[in-house]
Amino acid sequence: MEHSDVIEKIEKSGVIVILRQECEAFVDEYLPALIESGLASIEVSLTADRYAGCFAKLVKRYGDQLVIGTGTIFCKEQAQRALDDGAQFLISPHFDEDLTTFILGKSVPYLAGCLTPTEVADATRAGVDAVKIFPASLGGPRYIAALRAPFPKARFVPTGGVAPADAAAYWQAGAWAVAIGSELGVLMRQPDAITKLKQLFSRGQNDQAAL
Repeated sequence: MEHSDVIEKIEKSGVIVILRQECEAFVDEYLPALIESGLASIEVSLTADRYAGCFAKLVKRYGDQLVIGTGTIFCKEQAQRALDDGAQFLISPHFDEDLTTFILGKSVPYLAGCLTPTEVADATRAGVDAVKIFPASLGGPRYIAALRAPFPKARFVPTGGVAPADAAAYWQAGAWAVAIGSELGVLMRQPDAITKLKQLFSRGQNDQAAL
């Protein structure tokens, strides 16, 4: 899939699911119904339970329906291994100029983690495709709205402590997409998890289209 196609699928959905705990259980139990509801992009963290097996299963079963990326990338070696495994986008929890140069040289979409305006400026100047605001829970939607003023063209992806119920507020604040990870495990233990998730992905497409 081309670079622009990956970006388009993430933007249309407005949601990136991050798999860490219970990775394979999520793939087996939830994915078919959620894809029908609009789920389009998944990040498998290198810290995920059985990362290699989960990533391989995703690519084999859903590689033609989803864009699948690897997260928690800290170094060039991890980035290259992820690309060799078939990752279509990469995410790191931090910004590193050398790592950014390496990844962008591979022509793959890259989301770098930032928190402060200085980090956002450095990352956007370096050419990252989107800025992962992490941990987003420290500032919430108001912080995203504040960042949008000096950085109106930046694609912000709030991550860390973002619950499905928070998504609409982040989109309204100007987030390009939201990433939901730790809160996913909490939701999966609730009896109405599948209903709430289906509503999130359906609403994501509609709300993003209206922005």
